[in-house]
Amino acid sequence: MAMKVRAPQWPDPRSMAGTVIVLAVITAATACGSPGPRGAGQKSPAPAVSHGPGGAATHRNWPAAVPDTGLAKGLVLPLEPYMMNYPQEVTLDNVSHRMTTDCMARYGFHYVPAPAGDYPPPSVDAANMVRRYGIMDPAQASKYGYHLAHDAGQPPAPPMVTAAEYMVLTGKAGADHAEPSAKLKYHGSEIPQGGCLGEATRKSGEDVDQTLVERLNKDSLDRSRTEPQVRAAIDAWSACMKKKGYTIANPLVAGDRIGGDSPSGPEIDQAVADVSCKAKTRLVQVWYQADAALQRKEIEQNHLALAKVKQQLQAALRNAAKANG
Repeated sequence: MAMKVRAPQWPDPRSMAGTVIVLAVITAATACGSPGPRGAGQKSPAPAVSHGPGGAATHRNWPAAVPDTGLAKGLVLPLEPYMMNYPQEVTLDNVSHRMTTDCMARYGFHYVPAPAGDYPPPSVDAANMVRRYGIMDPAQASKYGYHLAHDAGQPPAPPMVTAAEYMVLTGKAGADHAEPSAKLKYHGSEIPQGGCLGEATRKSGEDVDQTLVERLNKDSLDRSRTEPQVRAAIDAWSACMKKKGYTIANPLVAGDRIGGDSPSGPEIDQAVADVSCKAKTRLVQVWYQADAALQRKEIEQNHLALAKVKQQLQAALRNAAKANG
């Protein structure tokens, strides 16, 4: 993300007919996207339960702050304290949603986004530790193969808005929904830059820039894979898999050829072998140590810029706390 934590995506205007528009406000989920493959066969996670209209989502299905099962248990990377995690994202998102609702009400529109937190990603932040080095949990592998534990469920249908609501919400108008060259007005009242979404983003502080952190996070994963000790461990893992009947050179794409909406017997067998070989060759420990070492160097080289990133996030969360009363 460059990281506008929320990345609203709008339907192609060319597919719209009439004055009613399907509004797809899609949050960046995973929020915090993965620096690399999260494992083949990964589907969208199932929803948590929402209590009451616009109420708080249960935390039951939220990802753990630190992996608590499998080969990644207890592993935390040095860059993670600089990353926006999922609970923080939900906090900022809900404040922004409320501000968007208030802004729309000023123009006479009733607009209430669905509460954040109902559709959690599998990982708590962009480090994606639960799948950073491929599948790593033997219990999940034996039950779900390369699929995630929570695969069912889809977000509710996006709200329907009129062309006027869309203009006030986004600050865009016209057939092509382009950025206007002049300030837009609705019934004589000037519309904020970027519409109510833009105003809410600025006021809530949810446009926390995580670009640097995510770039460094991805770089350390990519570079660590080329370290001699990691290459040797991957080769050992591949040889172990070969003995079990699987010819795979890269653990990050081990499940790519596995298809289907639900795990099959052959998929589960391969996933179990995958985790078993990781444990036998200590691939996760070796890779994590190389990855973490590179991140510590990155922090030393970028400590001032990273300090600013952390300060910006903390300031946004303080503002959110004030907004929540």
